[in-house]
Amino acid sequence: MRCSGVLQSLRMFCALVLLLAPPLITGGTTNTLMVDPNVDKFVASIQSTFEKAYPIEPPPGRPASKSELQTIHDRRCFLQENAQVVEYFTNNLNKNTELGRQSLPILAATPCLGFDSLGNNLAAYFENVVCANVVGLHYYSLAHVWEPSTNHQPSPFLKSIPDKIIHPQPLLDAKVVRAKVKTSCKCQGSCHERPLAAWVKGLDIIRPIFDRAVRNHLAHIGSNSTVVSKRDLSTAAEGTALPLIPEAAVHYRCGDNFVTHYGFLPFRAFSENIPSNVSTLYVLAEERDRKTAQRPHLAAKCDALFPQLFAFLKEKFPRTTILIRRGDDLHTDMARLTYAKHVVCSVSTFCLWPALTNPQPQQVFFPRSKLVVGGRTDIQLGFQWLLDPPVLLGKTLEALPPAAFAKALAQTAKP
Repeated sequence: MRCSGVLQSLRMFCALVLLLAPPLITGGTTNTLMVDPNVDKFVASIQSTFEKAYPIEPPPGRPASKSELQTIHDRRCFLQENAQVVEYFTNNLNKNTELGRQSLPILAATPCLGFDSLGNNLAAYFENVVCANVVGLHYYSLAHVWEPSTNHQPSPFLKSIPDKIIHPQPLLDAKVVRAKVKTSCKCQGSCHERPLAAWVKGLDIIRPIFDRAVRNHLAHIGSNSTVVSKRDLSTAAEGTALPLIPEAAVHYRCGDNFVTHYGFLPFRAFSENIPSNVSTLYVLAEERDRKTAQRPHLAAKCDALFPQLFAFLKEKFPRTTILIRRGDDLHTDMARLTYAKHVVCSVSTFCLWPALTNPQPQQVFFPRSKLVVGGRTDIQLGFQWLLDPPVLLGKTLEALPPAAFAKALAQTAKP
């Protein structure tokens, strides 16, 4: 995104960022960045400028319409993907001539983390954080949270995801910065899919950030149990208090897994990779109407799938307390997937971050799919790549009636 090719307000914002930047000192053949030691003061100035250019509030006196919210989102969240962030940063470096060559060792992004597409947005956030670390830059989130349902107040989970990360040894040579950004931050978008993305080599940075966020969520929910509700499918009676974290957890995303290279795991993936004597096994799924409100035929398929899965699990795990829950708190589900002793993931970035953070990596299985590092199972992310059974692509199943769709996934015989 270039300062010269966007809205007037963005051009004003870009100009103000350059005006606020500390001077670039030229000494011999080396361009050295003079860094203000009070980084907090500097980013506060940038944040103030950003908020004036892109106010989060709608016009006073009435709530924002859906279209107005989308417009506000698009204006505030213009620096999510690493390619946009790097281009913005590089263009600022290249255009700092009119003010005596100005620059900053800060990589600024607008991750806009919230409930929707949390896994994908975390992928973009982590890519930018690791990119900054590898290059030798500070990291800062200008628009850290986007969540209209909470008036953009961060949950304990999101509050623990850092919006500012100070590099212990920031790189001060502008020429070297340009070269390292070019070679180290190559992702052009959907970075979870890219085998050459920076995050792949930054797991030691990602894991403690994610683990801290999950632990902070657990510290704030005030409960150590999972109470069976009438909406659940469970071998335990309604009202039974089960452990908050099960011994085994399955993430089974359904409604929007019919698209592109997403898909569905046949049920035998669970009986073949989870011990039959586990005490508790929870299946965690999204809310019924997530991305299916306009496609009721897909919701009907999911309605057929989960009772079939419940019957399958009761047969294969006869001594296990089983719970299938749809639409629980996102962060609680992430905690279950992070700390369960046995985990099988769906094709979803929602399960990716718990999978690579889980302290039992030998018992965590993630299906091979183009969704994550392009299906490159030679890339080790800590968990076990699940190759058999293979994922059944949604496009091969979408035409099936609901009952036939569920039955196809329940087949236990290997092809």
